[in-house]
Amino acid sequence: MAPPHSSAHPPRHPRPTNPSPWETSTAHEGHAFDERTSVPHRKSTPQPRSATQTTPTHSHSPEHSCTHSSDSSSKTSSTTKPWGFQYEGHHVAINYFVLGDQVVMTPTFMGSEPTSATYKGEKITTFKKETTAGLAALRALTDAQRKKVISSETKAGDNLKAGAGQDNLKLAYQGLAAAEFSDTARTKLLDLVRVYVGNMADAHAEVRMSEVEEHLDDTYFYWIGETKDSSAFYYRVHSPVVLIEYDAQSPLAYGNKDSSGNGGGMGGPGGTPTQQHIHTIIRTPNGGDYGVDLLKLHLENDH
Repeated sequence: MAPPHSSAHPPRHPRPTNPSPWETSTAHEGHAFDERTSVPHRKSTPQPRSATQTTPTHSHSPEHSCTHSSDSSSKTSSTTKPWGFQYEGHHVAINYFVLGDQVVMTPTFMGSEPTSATYKGEKITTFKKETTAGLAALRALTDAQRKKVISSETKAGDNLKAGAGQDNLKLAYQGLAAAEFSDTARTKLLDLVRVYVGNMADAHAEVRMSEVEEHLDDTYFYWIGETKDSSAFYYRVHSPVVLIEYDAQSPLAYGNKDSSGNGGGMGGPGGTPTQQHIHTIIRTPNGGDYGVDLLKLHLENDH
């Protein structure tokens, strides 16, 4: 497993020469959503935000579709000592770690069912950016490239690979590497990654994006499902430094029609997938984002 790093300084240790299998360290057990503490990048210029600026309040809006949530924060924020927080509910699991000016916001899981509803008189539709940016990245490819990226136009009710409980997951690259993309297609792929990375403060997000750009040639784009605006589809962006999944799943709790008005049916993975039930996740491959001895890592690398 390679140690974490950021683009601010050269890595203290080299990354693996063949990082294709993605493996994380052992997860802690016994939590409602089994996503754990993240590891830090190397130092960057921006200062971390405080927990009071980043911890969300309990949400009753359709944006998160949460009936229960919990906030597990360290008692005191610090500019020198490691600290962070976890915020978790049925459709949200945010892990936020801070060490000095280093910030990591993975694993982060976000989902919603339904994704479109009226709240206090306002029509709200979630995951618009994730959906449209994914389609834009796919449509920027040539016909021949799309044939390599799309594994099947038939989608299961649940295709997510890196969700809850998937510690020690080894996930092979699939699809097509961006080394074969045109400049336009590469830009669209970076735009897609930025949608997920952009949940951090801008300065921290730029540090993270610089890492992604450094490994762009080795970034794979993979797709399952049809490609219409209203289609239920799955996509994955996977490189040595980032793993993103988007999955339009079968309905579980709200309604029984897909985004085109066709009957979707209930009952979990066996039902017809729909954009009314979406799961997303962003993780840090090779970075121990399911749990690592952060204090030991800090002492070994920074002292």
